[in-house]
Amino acid sequence: MSECQEISQDDFDLSRQKYHLSQMKFYNQTKYFLSKKFSDYFREVIEQQEAASSTQIKFGEIFSLLLSFNCEIFIHGGAIRDLILNLPIHDIDGEYFCSKDKMKSLCNEQFMQKIFGQCQFLSSGHLILGQNLFHNYTFDPFEAYPMETVFTSPMYTNEYTTNTIFYDVISRIIIDITGYGIYDTLNRIIRLTITNPNERYLWLNEQVAKPYDGFKKLSRYWKLRADPHKYLPAPLNQTLIHTDEFIIENVKFLWKNQTLVIENIFRKLYCDLIRGDLNNQSLCYLQSNPYNSSLEAFLNYDRVFERDMGSTWFNENILQKNVNHFYVQTTNKHKINFHLYEFLFVFTCILILVLFLLFYKKCSNYERIH
Repeated sequence: MSECQEISQDDFDLSRQKYHLSQMKFYNQTKYFLSKKFSDYFREVIEQQEAASSTQIKFGEIFSLLLSFNCEIFIHGGAIRDLILNLPIHDIDGEYFCSKDKMKSLCNEQFMQKIFGQCQFLSSGHLILGQNLFHNYTFDPFEAYPMETVFTSPMYTNEYTTNTIFYDVISRIIIDITGYGIYDTLNRIIRLTITNPNERYLWLNEQVAKPYDGFKKLSRYWKLRADPHKYLPAPLNQTLIHTDEFIIENVKFLWKNQTLVIENIFRKLYCDLIRGDLNNQSLCYLQSNPYNSSLEAFLNYDRVFERDMGSTWFNENILQKNVNHFYVQTTNKHKINFHLYEFLFVFTCILILVLFLLFYKKCSNYERIH
């Protein structure tokens, strides 16, 4: 991204995005970029990456099909962050430029189900396409939201700058809505999306899309901290908000005052990291032993979280309450087989020992006779 070229709105055609981008009244600091290297890499990845393992459909085919129905796509979030760093991706989040009614009718068409394996459309306009497997864990590879619900929301509804970079698939323009996203991604910096300290608690307490969305931002802080590329809080000379202090203080405060809510948020995140499922008792279960990649992500998160929060706090609030525990499910059949193998092993050992003793006794008798 070193050859990334900043451009102004006057440098490109806003005819397609004119209405939606004009609604970005909260985003005065937005910057626009062009990068041939990024665009070429993006196209290479989406043309090769499978979005639905059952049908072997590629991400590029999803975009092409939606575009054929005049539903244009913006990509954002972790996929863009990872692509900027030339890292692999497993799923993509985006926004679509067409009405919710149109997208819903497309989702209900049988050909969509046949092509992508699954298509879900929620009342909020949330689209979920495809179904894929990653180490036996089923996940949704492509999710998209109506554009107007994203760009017209206040900046404090977004979490961290590295996750607020958008890419226009058609014009190949990178849209950095905070103005810091690309810089912070390249420099591995974690920065809140708000710059005014007075908005910190709007950022923390917002529930625009779902209850407790603001609290969930706290848990995702350590996903970036635990990233192999070692993201660190923004230096104090670059921000008016001490990111690490703000996050840690509020986690501790909420653990005292809204214990059940914040515990469940972190328990859910831990379970997602290990690719498990929470049951009705908020216990995290896996169908089989965790794979190395998910276990590594889980342990990295655990390690950094403990280091930042302190061992005493971590032991009292995470370990003793089983927030970071998971269980591997085994069927009765597996248990029976396991005990049978144990029995056969012990029986074989005893039989060998008996035969050895008989042989030894026979040898001893033979020596006495002679």
